[in-house]
Amino acid sequence: MYQSSDEIQSDKLGIIKNWLEDNQRTLVLVVGIILIALISFGLGRLTDVSKSQKPVIIETSDSSSSKSVYNQEGAVTGDQTVSVGTAVSNTASSTAQTIQEKAPAQPQNGQGIIVASKSGTKYHWPWCSWAKKIKPENQVWFNSEAEAQKAGYTACSAFQKLAPAGYKP
Repeated sequence: MYQSSDEIQSDKLGIIKNWLEDNQRTLVLVVGIILIALISFGLGRLTDVSKSQKPVIIETSDSSSSKSVYNQEGAVTGDQTVSVGTAVSNTASSTAQTIQEKAPAQPQNGQGIIVASKSGTKYHWPWCSWAKKIKPENQVWFNSEAEAQKAGYTACSAFQKLAPAGYKP
């Protein structure tokens, strides 16, 4: 009439064991499909080409003409060919530098390093997604962050995150 807890456990284990034996093929198939799906997902993430970001090349104008290439996270990469550049002045050492980025919506040389909208209140790096939305006729260019602040603009929320490696205001 009453069963002990050991008998109840052995009955439950017997039921589970019988179910596993009856459904062994189905379980192997399901586990195999799940593993294939996980492996495929992992391989897809490894081969994702959308993660490649446009490098930023910083050249000094002195006689050494050294070249460094940085991606958006600040990691140094190999030399890349670039199509467009922007003039920059280094406030710490007053050395003229050129920041070049491989992007179609970049300004011509001599326009400045920071861009803002005539009707906006924020300034951006030229490669910022918000800066790319500013129509060329509404763009206001500045040679330094201080110049933009003097004109009444404030930095966009991503300004520091998108700054070139080693940038100091």
